[in-house]
Amino acid sequence: MANTELEKSVEIRNSHIEQQQETPLEINHEIECPRCYATMSLCSDFDSLFYSCEECSFILYTIKKNSSP
Repeated sequence: MANTELEKSVEIRNSHIEQQQETPLEINHEIECPRCYATMSLCSDFDSLFYSCEECSFILYTIKKNSSP
């Protein structure tokens, strides 16, 4: 009986992990600049993403969100 409960628990956990991995990240390639209201473009720097405004040179960095609970 305990074996069956353990198997069900493992199956449920695995299905939750799969659902989390399947969730796509949605990120906008362009946003409105909070300083001058022009369009900011998404840029990348080796290991980080940021938005850059060509009009006023404002840079807005993004923060990585930890996926582990």
